[in-house]
Amino acid sequence: MLKLGTIEQERTACEKAWKGRSKHVDGWHCHHETLLENVYIADSRIRYIAGNKPREEQALRFRLFRPLQDTAALERIDRLANDRDNRADNRLEKRGRTDEAYVLYDRDLNRSETLHTKAMEALHAKECPDCPWNGETIFPEG
Repeated sequence: MLKLGTIEQERTACEKAWKGRSKHVDGWHCHHETLLENVYIADSRIRYIAGNKPREEQALRFRLFRPLQDTAALERIDRLANDRDNRADNRLEKRGRTDEAYVLYDRDLNRSETLHTKAMEALHAKECPDCPWNGETIFPEG
């Protein structure tokens, strides 16, 4: 169970986590329906949350909006996904562009996407413990 501090405490912790980060840093939960995305300027997002999001959401948003720590793990995950996708492309070329080959190609890509998702979820669980993310949103109850 995630225990939140006050809005002010969570905002301060969020600002501290982003302090000194350059532009274009991958971050967790910049938006409530996105697990990880490239954040242009974190300070702008923090100000936007404070000024525009409902007060009852702010503490959670500030708590979860954090920079990715293990960038090497993300690079490995993405590299493996690209390798799997390239292998699927190569298999399609070898099989020929028949209907059956495209069915197998789609299967290969779906497997690749599933593996990528599982790896991202494992990285997320490591970096964002007790997070309420349900695969779609940080607000699963509403």
